[in-house]
Amino acid sequence: MANQIAPNDNNVHVREAFAEGWQADEKCFRFQSCATPEGRTSISDGLFPAQLVVPIIFVPGIMGSNLKAKVDIRDGYNNVAIKSQTPIWRVDGTVSLAKEWINRKQDQYQLRFQHDKVTVDDGGEIEVGDKTKRTPFAGLTETQARDLGWGTVSAAFYGGFLDWLDGQLNSHKRELKGGTWQDNSTLTSFKQTATHNPMGVVEGKPGKPLSPDDLDILLKTDNPVHAFGYNWLQSNLESGKALAKFIDKTIHFYADTGRTCDKVILVTHSMGGLVARAACTVGGAGDKVAGVFHGVMPTDGAAATYKRMVSGFGGEPTHGLDGWIKDWIGSKALGPTGDYVTPALALNAGPLELLPNARYNAGKPWLRVVDDGGKVLTELPKAGGDPYAEIYLEQDAWWRMLNEEWLNPAKLQAGNSFDDYGKAVGRAKRFHSTVQTAGDFHPVTHAHYGMDNGHRAYETITWYLSKEVDAERNTRLQREHLPNVEPLTGMDIYLREGDWGVHAKLSEPDAAGDGTVPAKASAMTVDTAVKDGQVLARGTGYSHDGSFDLAGKSEGPYAALQAIVRVLKRELKA
Repeated sequence: MANQIAPNDNNVHVREAFAEGWQADEKCFRFQSCATPEGRTSISDGLFPAQLVVPIIFVPGIMGSNLKAKVDIRDGYNNVAIKSQTPIWRVDGTVSLAKEWINRKQDQYQLRFQHDKVTVDDGGEIEVGDKTKRTPFAGLTETQARDLGWGTVSAAFYGGFLDWLDGQLNSHKRELKGGTWQDNSTLTSFKQTATHNPMGVVEGKPGKPLSPDDLDILLKTDNPVHAFGYNWLQSNLESGKALAKFIDKTIHFYADTGRTCDKVILVTHSMGGLVARAACTVGGAGDKVAGVFHGVMPTDGAAATYKRMVSGFGGEPTHGLDGWIKDWIGSKALGPTGDYVTPALALNAGPLELLPNARYNAGKPWLRVVDDGGKVLTELPKAGGDPYAEIYLEQDAWWRMLNEEWLNPAKLQAGNSFDDYGKAVGRAKRFHSTVQTAGDFHPVTHAHYGMDNGHRAYETITWYLSKEVDAERNTRLQREHLPNVEPLTGMDIYLREGDWGVHAKLSEPDAAGDGTVPAKASAMTVDTAVKDGQVLARGTGYSHDGSFDLAGKSEGPYAALQAIVRVLKRELKA
């Protein structure tokens, strides 16, 4: 190497710079270098990352990915209402969400939520310190976090979790202390807290807790945490295929650097579980996935989707002052009543794929009409029936899920008819049957979900009539007034036949869950895929949206971390 001369001192004896290295531990190769004059020795430490890379890919739930317009969006008069590349849906925080959506009218929901006119937006907020310019837990720069895709998902929902998970997985190392290599403070702390199973685990799942030695697996691999934002308005079959391509792209990215990368691990939230299942089965990515952790997945759908199409997000139970504020903002932004939710979601297959499928509630009826005398007038779907035809496409009954007059408030010229809705329902049905037939779940599946009577969810939907009504009259009843914008009105509607009228009141959530997904009727279907030794945790004290909240009571973050360690052990046969 060339000699280096100290500034303003040509007589100082210098020496060549050098570097020497050694294998520091199972994960890293460490080296030291010296490039300073003799007598003023300064050693620089360097560290090569692990040769083996097992990326973590996080797949968010519905409305958890940021969207923007991919084309100019035109209104009913063919004027450009929203320019291409304009952000359509971003949840950087509850305040910004409220400012963006609280005063929007029904036509704006329709214009913005068109599956063929939006694409993923990577411009979401990344939290970095004012002084450090790095994320709080993982210590990444904003550029590094964006390269991992964190800007494609909601910062309010997932930013903290992604940063925490990356920090937990990739901050473990051994340091030279007193002539011996010892665990650093992160690994030491981790071994003190991670050697017990998550709360609420089912017996045998996972069974034996991890040992401190088990956790050393994190010294052998590099586990960068990526986020996969997707267009949640399109069918999850399409999103699953996109995820499969993203998995390929991620593996090739690390392999092309000369490192070993053959598989990824998927961590999902809510509808992201449906996307992951589609990627692993229909998308053909199963062999490139070492394991999957599903968080609060609506495995067979959620009856709350019917309720929200009929009466919106308003009027649902809240939990505490903080919960009330978030739920109030959420109901205003997502659609306070059915005439907001319908034009936003009804023509998009992705949201409709959250409806109960034919397997929901073990195939038993979940929609009922009961009169004031307790007589059941309607009970659907019938045994061995078809909820798509019997419920979702029904148009004559007053309890119908779709009100066609709500479909087109923006008065768009093309589409937005009942036929288009029928096609979207058909795509939802095809998604459900295709994924189930193709294998349903990855063979290495871990999961957690809510099973809390304090956060009850709709397992069944019941309309209670305020008078006794015979079955014949029930078929002739029609809605007298459509729900207005007040949140509770969609829960209590007035029906009339000639001069005779009756109120129909929607039931409250009736089963243990997380406020959205009922445990027994839907979430628990994943249990059959979780083998002994894999994580299956049922939790309490949190809502569906808060299942990965670091500050809450959910076991989700910790259960996901445990599942990842167990998948790595299995993959490395450690």
